[in-house]
Amino acid sequence: MDSNNPVIQQPYIVIKASKLNERQGFLTPILKITEDGYEPIIHDEYPSDILVSKDYPSIDELYGYNELFILDSHELDIEKSYEKGKKCYWAETKNISNQIPNTLIPILDIELPPKETGNLPLGVIPPKGVYFINNDTFLYGPLISPPNQNEDGFYIIEPYTHPNFSFGRGNIGKFKVSEILNCIVTLYINYKEEKRISSLKHLSFFKKNDSFIDYLPDEQLVKVLNQQNFGKQSTKLGKKEAERLQQAIIQFEKNNRSTKDDRLERLKIIISRYLSEADIGYELIKEYLNSNAGQKFLGNYIEVKMPSLLNKYIDQIKTEAKIEENKINSEIEKKNRELTSIKEKVDLEAIKATEEIYNTIQNKEKTIAKILAETEEETR
Repeated sequence: MDSNNPVIQQPYIVIKASKLNERQGFLTPILKITEDGYEPIIHDEYPSDILVSKDYPSIDELYGYNELFILDSHELDIEKSYEKGKKCYWAETKNISNQIPNTLIPILDIELPPKETGNLPLGVIPPKGVYFINNDTFLYGPLISPPNQNEDGFYIIEPYTHPNFSFGRGNIGKFKVSEILNCIVTLYINYKEEKRISSLKHLSFFKKNDSFIDYLPDEQLVKVLNQQNFGKQSTKLGKKEAERLQQAIIQFEKNNRSTKDDRLERLKIIISRYLSEADIGYELIKEYLNSNAGQKFLGNYIEVKMPSLLNKYIDQIKTEAKIEENKINSEIEKKNRELTSIKEKVDLEAIKATEEIYNTIQNKEKTIAKILAETEEETR
């Protein structure tokens, strides 16, 4: 750095702006990092982006579009500022570092999806990594989403596990927005306002004993039961196991009339729906035959039963062939009858034609004889 230029040793949150050439590019300052947290950027102090003097392509490759990272220090360019008539800054790539994990966490401004499915609304793409959901009244999280959509085309949300937010399996934090305003940071990225949670650590100070809600999806309820040996470690409960579970729930409720468990109520609905499905047996059989044990059973069964299976199959083929043969013979007989009828008609017509020809010849001969007789009579 130029020794004549003042060095700003304070770290800033920045994003990529644009490339200037093959070696240089610009960074946009977003927030100033202070001992007390974050401060907004004053436009008069930073009327233009910060120039990276060399090796900008490495930054361009390392960080994505609008991804936050840290510029640990930069320099006021006195000469350039004088030329441009406004403050200009420049920095070196070596002063770039990654954003501190679990800080400036994104917030989605939507209603919390139903816990039965956890499906985000169609078209809503969740942020990468940890995030929260804010419906103006409550903040929910921390949350995370798998990178790919489910088979129905939805992104789903799941509780994010963190030591400062140990709410129990399947639970997520629920905070009154009015009580955590100090944790919410406002920033502007490409002129668009965004809200972020300053850090998980900061938010954890506002955690109470009741700062969570049950958010265990239906799918997870069944998985939990399977881990407790229901359904014999199958991914689906057997019908008998499901019926026994149903009875166990009824007995549990009788013994604990004073308690009300939301998950238990949901489980009752799920089990009832599960038992009402018509294809439970088919799905269980299909799953078994696809397993190693099922494949072995199927192979042994076919080997032992092959003769009887083949005999049954051959008998079936013979029966079908006989039916087809009878059908063909019937068609042939029908065609033969039709041909015989046609031949009889042709023969009859031939006889009639012969008789007509004979009669015509006879008539002509008689006419000729008569004419000859009359001619001889006249010549005499």
